[in-house]
Amino acid sequence: MRPFLYSLSLILILFAAPFGHANILKPLVQVNDITPEVMKKIRLVDIRSLIEKDGKKIVPHSEGHIPGAIAAPYPKSWRVKQNDIPGMLPDISALEAFLGSLGIDEQTHVVIYSEGKSPTDIGAATRVYWTLKYLGHDQVSLLDGGFDAWEKANRPLSTQAQEADATIFTANPRPELLSTTSQIAALDKNTANLVDGRPEAQFLGKEKHPLASRFGRIKDSIWFDQASQFQPGTAYFLPLDTLRTQNQNKLDITKPVVSYCNSGHWAANNWFVLHELLEIPQVSLYDGSMLAWSKDTKLAMESDRTRFDDLKSFLSAWLQ
Repeated sequence: MRPFLYSLSLILILFAAPFGHANILKPLVQVNDITPEVMKKIRLVDIRSLIEKDGKKIVPHSEGHIPGAIAAPYPKSWRVKQNDIPGMLPDISALEAFLGSLGIDEQTHVVIYSEGKSPTDIGAATRVYWTLKYLGHDQVSLLDGGFDAWEKANRPLSTQAQEADATIFTANPRPELLSTTSQIAALDKNTANLVDGRPEAQFLGKEKHPLASRFGRIKDSIWFDQASQFQPGTAYFLPLDTLRTQNQNKLDITKPVVSYCNSGHWAANNWFVLHELLEIPQVSLYDGSMLAWSKDTKLAMESDRTRFDDLKSFLSAWLQ
């Protein structure tokens, strides 16, 4: 009997092991998923940016946040300027130190939330989510609708500052989730989807980001406005079946996908839908995006911009 019990115990241990680190929550969570019991097992990270109050810029966290959440404003440490290009991924060592200061280690399940007022705002949360995944951290979720959804559900708020016990976070980077300018320049566009998540006017070259050096798009790009992944007029993602249908209709998902925009912010929304919700394996994000690409005049771009568009821009600037 003892050998049988020993064998049975060993089998149970072996089968249980893969589930020991199973995620507490799915990649996209709703307010109702964050129960008091779940809150004991996760690290809520409030990435909302500074707000203006009484002539001063303050962290909105101090005005009210989800209980237990720790403040980590998006512009502060999640993105940096490199080679005069803003919005780039920080050095891995800097991110390791930052995450450790937030009390996050490899076993911590992180739930990220932003303000939740628009798809652009959710882009901050998906960019942070992508950063954690790039660092090899799988235990991460994103709150659909952000802080706004929490407030609208009349869930409790706290104004008490949350301190974290510093720990050590060790990254295990996934380079396949990040695309660089040189990699895209060498990319065979016939074997990959190069997806531009910007508004149509920027894709066509009628408008551009103030820091972009040229109008237009990377040659052979596919336009897929990231805002179309959301329920109209909201910061809530579309239902999964709808996302699957519209993305399969737009892209050849048998090919690798590179998601870009201006600075890797909007692009994170498309990346999140494709890689995390639809579970398409070969999806990367180009953090330099148009701000990096347009700066190098040797890199090919396309544009539908006309001389009439140039004239309109000139007159608009002159009249201001």
